[in-house]
Amino acid sequence: MNLALHRPYTVTPAPNYETAREDPGGLLTDGKGSSWWCWRNGTALGWSWRTPVTVTIDLEKPVAVSRVRVTAGAKRSGEGYYPSQILAYGRDAEGRYGFLGASSLQQDDESPAAGTLRHFDIEFPPQVVKEIVTVAFARGAFIWLSEIEAFATGDTAVATLAERLPVTDDLLTD
Repeated sequence: MNLALHRPYTVTPAPNYETAREDPGGLLTDGKGSSWWCWRNGTALGWSWRTPVTVTIDLEKPVAVSRVRVTAGAKRSGEGYYPSQILAYGRDAEGRYGFLGASSLQQDDESPAAGTLRHFDIEFPPQVVKEIVTVAFARGAFIWLSEIEAFATGDTAVATLAERLPVTDDLLTD
């Protein structure tokens, strides 16, 4: 079950890619995904020369999450590469952040010449969180994001962030 489906989110910095649609406030969590031509047809958000890109999704209430999936686009022939890495953090009900996991590092040759979308799954031990924060780092001039999902766990051994991970009150300074 996608816990991020139709949930509100904030994006920093604002998308600025010239032909990508401005964020209508639900594109990254609408459950629709994108086509491979996402940077031209308005089915993804795009950034040019902006990194990192942070997306914070409000899950409304604390829930157990064990996987975050980020869908990103690439077109190496246009010098558009998959993000070099995507990090996932959780924020608990007390406002503390904890690192959940990261995608593998991407190399230039892992981005296809033709336009393509790819899912980046970040799996981690089940954590109870109220917000999911993803941070995507550019591997070149562009980042295109299509969908961000958070999946529930069937595991009964769920922990809070503070029980399993070092936590901080400020994601950017600690």
